[in-house]
Amino acid sequence: MFGKLPPAVVETLTEQFITVMTGKKVQLAEGSSASIVHMDRREIEYPLVQLDKDGQIIQLNEKSAIHHVV
Repeated sequence: MFGKLPPAVVETLTEQFITVMTGKKVQLAEGSSASIVHMDRREIEYPLVQLDKDGQIIQLNEKSAIHHVV
């Protein structure tokens, strides 16, 4: 019943996801709050975020991941 999605559909979904998530407030795994400022489609799971406490911009990775969207 389920198969592979056409590349054009995946591209559209990815673009929409990036548009919706950019600017969202998130809580990081270690408890800090931040806002998503950029998402690279090649590494969509590791966005650039700006920390609320000091404005520092960091690239997330396996160790500093989003816990949930606020």
